[in-house]
Amino acid sequence: MNKQSSLRFNEVFKQTIHFISNRIGTIIITCIIFGVLMTLAINSFFYQELLTEFETNPAVIIYPFFQFYLFHTFIIAIIIAMIYSFSHCDNLNINKLISNSVAKFFQLCVFYLLFIGVTLVPLMIIIFLLQHVLLLLFPQQGETIFDLMMTIVSLIFLFVFYFYCASIVEPKQKRFKDLFADAFNFRINLKSATAIMFICYIVCVCVVLPPVLNSLNAENYFVVMSILFCLTYFLIFVLISFFYRFITLQTNNQTPVSKKDEDDQQYNSLIL
Repeated sequence: MNKQSSLRFNEVFKQTIHFISNRIGTIIITCIIFGVLMTLAINSFFYQELLTEFETNPAVIIYPFFQFYLFHTFIIAIIIAMIYSFSHCDNLNINKLISNSVAKFFQLCVFYLLFIGVTLVPLMIIIFLLQHVLLLLFPQQGETIFDLMMTIVSLIFLFVFYFYCASIVEPKQKRFKDLFADAFNFRINLKSATAIMFICYIVCVCVVLPPVLNSLNAENYFVVMSILFCLTYFLIFVLISFFYRFITLQTNNQTPVSKKDEDDQQYNSLIL
């Protein structure tokens, strides 16, 4: 049995938990800040007058949603930059963190554009046609089957997206088209370890989300939404960290010894 096949979930998970626990204070404070900022962003982008107008003109929500998602993407870019910084030094360099975050943000935006052009548009056409076929074949269960398929497609996108996020943590990497192709290559990214971790992430989201939303009301809106976003970004931090460790270990196992020496043991130098 080779090293790649012996790479197990618990091996990567232990490294990830150790990595996060050693920086838990900074990570929690950062996630709290992210939670507060995202709640403020929601209040700014989706103000009451807009929501009232949305009832008669749904198109008005498109631009605010686009702004909101760009803001969310930049926060993920910061998380990616933090994972890289923490993996190679104990302290955060704010200037490097900002510049690295901006670079990651543009890489994520290019991913979105390419994904929409290459994958999403053809996929939506197929789904639209499939919806009508299902309604003709199964008038009663067609909508349920369609909703299930949309859920599966959404989960696949999330998996691919977060794996791509992990693959761009290191600045020294493959070309973009290779990273994009690898993100959709399930022979590379869909291993038992990554599948288990992604399922754990989804389960945690499903466990955390309902009780938090059920406790939401007008009086505690700001606090509850801040907590919700804080927990969300903490889970994203854990997931991307795990995928990054997985990619690192897998690359290390596949790299010849002579090549490791030439690269100054890059993948062995990660700080736990």
